[in-house]
Amino acid sequence: RPVSFGSKDGSITATSEKVSSSDKIQFYVKNSKAAVESFERTVAAYKSNDEFKNKSGGLIHFSCISGGQSLYNKPAFEAERIAEASSSQIGGFFCNGVFGPIDGKASKATLFGSSSGFVSLRPKSGRVSVSLNGSDDLHEIDEIAMSDADENFEIVRRNVGSGRSLNSGQVQYSVAENTAKARNVLEKMCWEKEAEVDRRRDRWPVGPLMTRVLNYNKVTENKAKDLKSAIVQSTTPALIGIVKRKSPNFNNRKEAIYDPVSTLEKYTKLGSLLTAVGLHSDSVFYGGNFEQIEEVRAKVKVPLLLMDVIVYVYQLYEIRLKGVDAIRLISAALPKSDLVLFHKVANKIGMQVVVTVSSAEHLLSALEVDGIAMVSITERDLGTFEVNGGRVERILGDERVKSALGEMGENKPVILVEGGLKLSDFKIIDWKKINGAIIGEALL
Repeated sequence: RPVSFGSKDGSITATSEKVSSSDKIQFYVKNSKAAVESFERTVAAYKSNDEFKNKSGGLIHFSCISGGQSLYNKPAFEAERIAEASSSQIGGFFCNGVFGPIDGKASKATLFGSSSGFVSLRPKSGRVSVSLNGSDDLHEIDEIAMSDADENFEIVRRNVGSGRSLNSGQVQYSVAENTAKARNVLEKMCWEKEAEVDRRRDRWPVGPLMTRVLNYNKVTENKAKDLKSAIVQSTTPALIGIVKRKSPNFNNRKEAIYDPVSTLEKYTKLGSLLTAVGLHSDSVFYGGNFEQIEEVRAKVKVPLLLMDVIVYVYQLYEIRLKGVDAIRLISAALPKSDLVLFHKVANKIGMQVVVTVSSAEHLLSALEVDGIAMVSITERDLGTFEVNGGRVERILGDERVKSALGEMGENKPVILVEGGLKLSDFKIIDWKKINGAIIGEALL
C-alpha cells in the first residue's frame, strides 16, 4: 500500500503508489535558510522569464500552513516576494501541500507536504491581465433602447461572470470584462440594483435579518400602516406624493435636483389631500440612499410606499426593518414566479404591495396573483423611460382586462396611475375607473 509520513504539524509526504522493501525513499528537508535561498532562486528564474513577467494574467498562491512566520520568520514572505517580481494580481488560499513533479521531469505528480506553490495563468491569445477593480461607471445601455411595447421586450438578470471564455490547453477560464450592455432602461436599473444589494448581502446574511424582522413586527408601534384602506377611504382621488433627490437623466433629459426636506414640508401643507408618500431611495438613478428611508419614515404620518426596484427577496426583509408600509413591484422586471413569491413574502412580513404594469398582458398576469390588492398603470415606457400618454385608457379599455376585472367583482384591486403625470392630467383622468395617482415632478 502507499506509504505516508506524518509530521508533528499535520503535514504529509506521500511517495509513489506502491513501495516495496527494496525501494529507496528520499526525504526533502529544509530549514529556514535553505528555504529562503531556494525560494529566491525560484523568484529569480521567473523574473528572467518574459512569459511570466509580461504576459501573466494572474497568479494563484497555494500557501502552506507551515510556511510564513514559522519557516521564513516573516508572515506572507512568499506572497510579498512574488508580488515584487510580477505586476499580476494574486489570489490563493492555505493548504497542506502541493502536487507536482520533484525535478520537473517526473511523469507522475507527487504530493509535497509543507510546501507552497504558485500557478501563473495567461490567456492562450497572449492578452495581458484584465483589471478587476470596481468601477463607478454605470452599466452601459444600447444607444437605441428597446421599448416595452416590443414583443421581444424582457429583462435579463445581470451576468456577474460576463467576459470572454478562454482556453489554455485543457483548462478553460473566463476573463472578467464589463462588456455586457443593458438593452433597455429597466434592465439597466435592475442590474445596478442587483449589484448594490449583492454588496449589502455580503455584510448581513438573510438568516439573522429574518429574525430581526420577526422581532421588529412584534412591537406594536412598528405595525405597518394600511395603504389600501387609506386610498379606498379617501373622499377625493388618492394622491401619493413622491420624494426623491433627483430624476434620472435618461434620453438626455435635464437632471432635476430636489430637496427631500422641502418636499416633505410641501406635503405637510397638503394635509388630508395627501394619502401617502412614495420614496425613491435608489442612489444611482435617484440620488438617494438606503438610510434615507428611516429619515422619511420618521417625518411622515401617512403610509410610506417604497418605489425602488425590487429584484431579491432579501430586499423585502431589510426594507421592512426600515419601517416601510408598502412596496412597489414592477411586473416587467420580474418573472411571474418571482412576482408571486415576492408578493407573498411581503404580505407575510407585514407589507402591502403595489404592482406596476405597463401593458394589458402584465395587468392580466398581475390579476392572477393571489391576494392582489393594488395595481398601478404607468404611462411611462419602461424600456425608454419616455412618457407615452393614453396607456391607461388603452389598457383599461382592453376587452380581456375589462372581463378579468369584472369577474373579480368586489375583490378587484385598487387601480392607480403613475409615470410623468401633470396636474392638468387630473382633469381628464376617469376617476370612476381610477382610485388614485402616484405623482412626483408635478408637485415638486
